[in-house]
Amino acid sequence: MKRLLLSLVFVALVTFGTVGLSQAGVAPVLTVDLPFAFTVGDSVFPAGHYIVQMNRVNSSAAIGSLLTLRKEDGQLIKTVTALPNGRGELKTGSWLTFRKYNNTYFLAKVESFGIGCELTRTPAEKEMASGRSNGGTAVTVAAE
Repeated sequence: MKRLLLSLVFVALVTFGTVGLSQAGVAPVLTVDLPFAFTVGDSVFPAGHYIVQMNRVNSSAAIGSLLTLRKEDGQLIKTVTALPNGRGELKTGSWLTFRKYNNTYFLAKVESFGIGCELTRTPAEKEMASGRSNGGTAVTVAAE
C-alpha cells in the first residue's frame, strides 16, 4: 500500500512538473523600452518600460492567442486576444511591430524567435487608416 501511494505521488509530480515546465517554455516574456506612447485595443499607454508575454489560452490553442502587457513593476495593465502568426521559422531575436499613423502608434505584432502573435486592427485604427493607401508605416522596436 505504501509503495502504491509513493508511486502515485511520483507519477503526479512527474506529470504536473512536466506540464509546468512545458507551459513555462512556451510563454515568451519580453521586456521593451518604448520611446513613444502607443495604443493596444482601446487603451493608450505612455512611453516607458514594459513587459510583454504571449500565452496559450488552453492546451489546444496556438501560442500567441493571449497577450499580456505589464508595467515595469509587474502590474498587469492590459490583456488582449491575438492571432498566432508563428510559422515555425528559425528566427533570432525578439521585437514588437507598430503601425504608425501620423504620431499615433498601434501595437500590431509581437515576435520572439519565430513565435509570434498579431493584433487585429481596432475601429479607431481602421478610422485612422481610412483614406491612406499604404495602411500606415511599420515601426519595429527590439525587445529582450
